[in-house]
Amino acid sequence: MRPEDLTFGNRIGLGQVLSDTKLSDLERFKGVMAELDAQWSMPRTGRGVRADLARYFEAVEWVKMWDERERKYLRREPSALQKKAGFSQHFAKFGQFPTVLAIATRFSRDPDEVFLWPYAKVFNILHEDLEHSECQAKLQELQAKQARKDAKNKSAHRGRV
Repeated sequence: MRPEDLTFGNRIGLGQVLSDTKLSDLERFKGVMAELDAQWSMPRTGRGVRADLARYFEAVEWVKMWDERERKYLRREPSALQKKAGFSQHFAKFGQFPTVLAIATRFSRDPDEVFLWPYAKVFNILHEDLEHSECQAKLQELQAKQARKDAKNKSAHRGRV
């Protein structure tokens, strides 16, 4: 598997396995290998073990790379209003499903299909959506500011007439 073959489902699964502090190193290794290849079984030769260890460490590097990109481009602290509305609890309760559902709805797809999409594609969709949302919020803020300014000017103009 190459980094570009990593699916959204793989990314979620690898992230869960690698972040699970309760797993032993061997359990973590087996979990990663099973996520990369559902047919995987423990190799019987030293050569097979070395090849699988290389794949394991490659997968760890992929997850680190995506974690870094996610932190840089996708993570935003919820606003005070979002926290008050319960967004943090909602995402803690439902995990990735709201994201999957939003993407599936946007593209008229079954949510299960989204798990099979290349992760780079999902990442780019999420990144663009976030940037667009931030631009829309800024636009609304600027429009509200302009409307207040226009109203103030109109009021001042009426006072002079």
